[in-house]
Amino acid sequence: PTLNRMAQLVEEVFSADKVDIFFYDPTNETLVSLGVSDTPMGRHQQAIGMDRLPIANGGRIVEVFLHGTSYLTGHADQDADELVGIKVGLGVVSQMATVFQVQAKHRGVLVAASATPEFFSQHDLHFLKAVARWVGIVIDRAELVEQVRQDAVAQGRRRAAEELLTVMAHDLRNYLTPLKGRLSLLERRAQREGRE
Repeated sequence: PTLNRMAQLVEEVFSADKVDIFFYDPTNETLVSLGVSDTPMGRHQQAIGMDRLPIANGGRIVEVFLHGTSYLTGHADQDADELVGIKVGLGVVSQMATVFQVQAKHRGVLVAASATPEFFSQHDLHFLKAVARWVGIVIDRAELVEQVRQDAVAQGRRRAAEELLTVMAHDLRNYLTPLKGRLSLLERRAQREGRE
């Protein structure tokens, strides 16, 4: 929900037809849109499956992710290297994209798109880059908080396990002490009577 809201805010600033926050999923080498603006083009993108971009398929958004070089065009419909699903399926004409990083590692791409030619400017791209840096910082902080939470849970589990073992050892000692005493008594009696 936070990423969707973030995409929605950026879409409103640019008056774009769609804004996406694509994350890289290394398990299947795909860029997945985890944040998308609630617009007709954004909903259509999800309906036709263009919210998942396999790295192997290429396209400009994948290039931005792989190389870290931002992209701006006012004529994506004439770009031979752009995916047909972007140009024809979604009707994107103007597009800008920039990579976002978390701890100096490429984690995804922030994309703004419009069906209008020459819709975005270099100033818009500079602003998108600033937003991408902010997205990276927010994700980094969220991941740190999650790691701290997971560490606290793991530490709590370790403490609980140690406490359980301490209680069990104490209880076991409570059962073994009388048995040890009785065995000792039986052993002394057997020795007195000359039995093994």
